[in-house]
Amino acid sequence: MQATARAGSAAGMTILEMTVASTIFLIFAVQFSNLWATTNKQTMFMLDRATTVREATMARMQLTVDLSSATTVTITNEGYGFSITANGGRTINYRKSGYALERWDSVSNSTMAVAVHLSSATHTLSVMGDMTADYEFSVIHSNKAPETDNVARLYPTRLQVLWNKVTP
Repeated sequence: MQATARAGSAAGMTILEMTVASTIFLIFAVQFSNLWATTNKQTMFMLDRATTVREATMARMQLTVDLSSATTVTITNEGYGFSITANGGRTINYRKSGYALERWDSVSNSTMAVAVHLSSATHTLSVMGDMTADYEFSVIHSNKAPETDNVARLYPTRLQVLWNKVTP
């Protein structure tokens, strides 16, 4: 038996075969793209979450060190900040500035950002002189769609710091 070529397509594939092959390729490409987008979104969410947890942990450590030596705490800036007076007259001020939690120290006369992804901060002082600081951290991407930012706001990292006034 001798092989013979089809009429009109001696060297290649027909248009129908090319259309079917291209359609199958496009289906696989679209599915791969969807899988990549889903995986990338979850990865970015976990990176943002890790960032906010790390910042909350660092802020808690710094606040714990500063509040452990506090003799008095006063609320400043209409609840957006507070001032610590420590032994020896040292003053440390914390305040929310934009999305940052800033710390100013009177000894070094310097300001540093304790956290840069702070979405909200409230400070309250009780009648007994005890202070409660509530912080909420979330990474907000300015180049993404608003619904993506809402996801970050739905799952913020929360930090609450309590300071009890010790009376002798």
